[in-house]
Amino acid sequence: MKLYIKFLLFILVLGLAGPFIMKGPDGRPLMDARQFIPDVASWPSRLERWWQRLLSEGETLVEEGPAAVGKTKVYKWRAADGSWRFSDAPNPDGQSEELWLDPDSNVIQSTPLPAQTEGVEKEAAQGPGNGIPLPLTVTPGQASKLIDDARKVQELMDQRNQALQEALGERPKQD
Repeated sequence: MKLYIKFLLFILVLGLAGPFIMKGPDGRPLMDARQFIPDVASWPSRLERWWQRLLSEGETLVEEGPAAVGKTKVYKWRAADGSWRFSDAPNPDGQSEELWLDPDSNVIQSTPLPAQTEGVEKEAAQGPGNGIPLPLTVTPGQASKLIDDARKVQELMDQRNQALQEALGERPKQD
């Protein structure tokens, strides 16, 4: 087991040191330690560019106000044909309204839900949408109602089956 661990460590060291030892097509090693040393001489110019960009964005936020944070500016106007137009540039022909929209929000109106009747609301209050009352136990009074409902459904199905067989010209089966 010790020999196996030593072999794995040797492979790991060889894999890490290999690019520093292996020569490339130009005769130099593939990697050099100087590639890992940061270029400190370019830091002041990078910091200056970052600061200027930060200041210009800050001025933009001050001009546009707090509504602009994380939002997109959109212009809205009514066209000559009466339809609404939206653009990222103001209307060249006249008045346009400036809107700030959150790109993560839905701006399309949802479909209105139909009004529910009182019975449906009571059923929804009993449990999940599958109509099973919670808890899943039934009282004796409810059991007799369930049995009556099942008999009525069976009678209705028998009537429909008989009407269908008569329409097809068959004689109904007698149980």
